[in-house]
Amino acid sequence: ILEGGERLHLRVPGGALLFERLMALVARTESRIFWVVSLNASAWQLIRTRLRPSVGGIRCHMLPPLTAGDLREAIFARHRRSGIPLEFVEPRVGRAVLLRRLRRARTREKRQKIVEADYFRRLHRASFGSVRLALLHWLRSADLATVEGSLLVRPLAPAPPSLDMLDIDQSFALKAILDHATLSVEEYGDVMRTSPAAARHTFRSLADLGLIEADPGDGDGRHPRSGPELLDAGYRIRPLALGAVDQHLRSRNILH
Repeated sequence: ILEGGERLHLRVPGGALLFERLMALVARTESRIFWVVSLNASAWQLIRTRLRPSVGGIRCHMLPPLTAGDLREAIFARHRRSGIPLEFVEPRVGRAVLLRRLRRARTREKRQKIVEADYFRRLHRASFGSVRLALLHWLRSADLATVEGSLLVRPLAPAPPSLDMLDIDQSFALKAILDHATLSVEEYGDVMRTSPAAARHTFRSLADLGLIEADPGDGDGRHPRSGPELLDAGYRIRPLALGAVDQHLRSRNILH
């Protein structure tokens, strides 16, 4: 099982040859080894187009985004280990449709089911289907101090990041980083054929917005996220921003 296979792909000019060599190894050993290689969808599109002869015999299984129900099961699978009962707080103001449904419910159990279903629908929209971001919102909603012996879950009121302000250069930079898993400023300049000054400016702006960060596994881990000069580090999309970046690129028809 090889995860993050996009790291082999197009890191430098001619880098696709490395992936081609991997596919040759897979072909030679497939009678003895069952290979599972994971790639993000963006990198797979490029590889399938450029290296069609090498990947023609590969069975591709696309993992669909999580639904609200899938996200609920993932959250509950984690929470059940605590053994703490849950109580969802009913909203008191706003959300007129939800409040009308709650008024019609005659029992506390029915009201809890309505509030719980609404919470996970909103959690799914706020997290863009990302389990990591959903867990962050879940932990922010939890209030362990209010009701003794149970976990009180407050109504979700997230402020999802808006990426509408990004210009086309920033959007394509995010796409390039997504394709390659990590890129340094110099590598980005080579990939996009832009000047070093323009590459530094783009990376600095994305780092200041909290969308990219230095890859913790790159070098000694002392690379700053932003500053007067970006060091020669590999930068990645921040894990908590992956869902928002994916949705933004799809809305711009940069990612399909």
